[in-house]
Parts: sequence; structure tokens; C-alpha cells
Amino acid sequence: MKRRIGMLAGILLAAAVPLTAYGEQWMKSPDGSWYYSYDDGTWLVNGFSPDGYYVDGTGKWWDSLTILETKVPSRNSFRSPQEEEIFSGCEEIFNQVQRVLYRDVGNVRRFQLSTSRLRLNRTEDNRSTELFSIEQNRETGTFDLVIRCALTREYQGDIPMSWYDFQCLRVVLNLISRTGDQLAEAVYYSWEGDNRYGVKLEQWTTVGDAMISYRASNGAGVYSIRPAF
Repeated sequence: MKRRIGMLAGILLAAAVPLTAYGEQWMKSPDGSWYYSYDDGTWLVNGFSPDGYYVDGTGKWWDSLTILETKVPSRNSFRSPQEEEIFSGCEEIFNQVQRVLYRDVGNVRRFQLSTSRLRLNRTEDNRSTELFSIEQNRETGTFDLVIRCALTREYQGDIPMSWYDFQCLRVVLNLISRTGDQLAEAVYYSWEGDNRYGVKLEQWTTVGDAMISYRASNGAGVYSIRPAF
């Protein structure tokens, strides 16, 4: 998809990377985001650049997102469910998120990471209860996400714990997908009843660079996620 650049071109060119002024190219805006411009005076929106980066509805690509005061690098490919270790190399990201959670809410949320599975647990009275988990399924080539908690995307007044749980989900999904926030929203709106992304029961729905399907199991929502291409 393309959008006309118009007056934005002058702003972007002032901060562009040192390339020629014509032809397809990445251009950096003053706020630090990037746009992919075409030689016909338009720029890419809601899609993937030729080198595999996703830009949103405004045409922006960021080299990272900041979630719970933690820098989460943007991906340029979907993390394969067949990889040897899920989230290998991401330990410091989870450690930083854990530090923010401990500061804000105390020791009531804990990540648990194993070779093929990651969990977010609620801890109280020396007991641990799983809130959500994501697990590699190498046989089917999917990630299986199980949600057992409420999620809050927006709030008024005091911050609910369910908002922190949603932010943790954003971190996890942005570590496997170029379009992790879209995936997080699709899960949220499906789980909380709106379902504006049209996630279907035991059928595949494309969301960004992924395909997602849903089924219910013992009061939990089970979402299978696989690369769309």
C-alpha cells in the first residue's frame, strides 16, 4: 500500500539517510522513525518493505519499541517455531521487565523460561499460578499461546494488574513477530469479546506477518500462531 508524501517529503529529506533524493529508499524522520519512500512521491504504509521490515498505518518503522521501560528490538523476520531455543538471547529483556514489575507491583508477577516454553505467573502466599504461556510446537510449526487471565489495553484511574499482564504479552509477541503489537491486539480483542480482527475458532486468520487460530480449553483461550509467509 502507498500514500502520497506531499509536504512530509521536505521534513523527511532534511533528516534522511545519506542517499540520493530519487528512487526507492529508507528516510529517517526527526522523531527517529523511518519511512520507506517510492520514486513516485508516495511512501509505504501497512505493509512490508522489500528488505522485510513492517511499517504501520502511518508509514513508520521503528528500530525498537519501549514496553515497560524496556527496549524491545524490532524484528525483520518471524521467529521460527523450529528454533533450538525459544527467546535465546532475550534474557536481559526479560530481566529488565522483571525489574520494572518488581518496582511497580512487587513480587507478584514472575517470568519462568525453559528451553521451549515461557510463562508469566502470579505469585502469592508461596503459590504460583500461570497467567499465560507460550510454547514451541515443532511438530506443527506453531507457537501455542495459552491465556488464563484478564487483559487490559486501556484504563482510567489506577493502573490495573491486567494492564501489566497485557504489556508482558506485548513484549513476548514482539520478540517472535515483526507485527507483535498487532498480534497482541488480535489476542486481546478476541479474548475480551470485541474480536475486531476476526480471529476464528479453529480456523486460520492472517494478522500482520502471522496466522492465528483460537480454541477454548478448560476456561483458557488457546491461540496457535504460525508465520503467514
